[in-house]
Amino acid sequence: VANDSLRVRQFINPTAWHSNRENGTQIYNRGHLIAYSVSAGIDQDGNYNPNNQSGDQNNPKNLFTQTAFSNQKIQTIFEGKVRNALKQGNKVIFQATPIFRGNELMARGINLQAISLSNNLNFNVYLFNVQPDYVFDYNNGRAKIDRNMVVNQ
Repeated sequence: VANDSLRVRQFINPTAWHSNRENGTQIYNRGHLIAYSVSAGIDQDGNYNPNNQSGDQNNPKNLFTQTAFSNQKIQTIFEGKVRNALKQGNKVIFQATPIFRGNELMARGINLQAISLSNNLNFNVYLFNVQPDYVFDYNNGRAKIDRNMVVNQ
């Protein structure tokens, strides 16, 4: 598990990235495919060094434009399950795949899959890249307020 005190400010702008706030509401995140907290020792090129206590932070291969809701409210639940399994000493296979349609620059969602060798962790989920009260043009990532956009929580 990565050392949070080594975290640095993110500066990479993934495809479809826009201003992070709309009327005071955070709607965009630089979403990590593999969470910072579970990526200790992985460098920008994907190489592993067990002496590196930092996680993968500004790697353009590991970031995508993700809604704050999808990242902070939903994906974090599954990342927590992976983190807990790792803390218990389990070996985990984890895969995160952003799902795009055609030439769109903003992912429609992300498919998360994980299994531990001890078999106490096993999931395969699809998370929609949506935000309550907003609709997105996935071609360019631009958001528009739409109070009819209801996301079940």
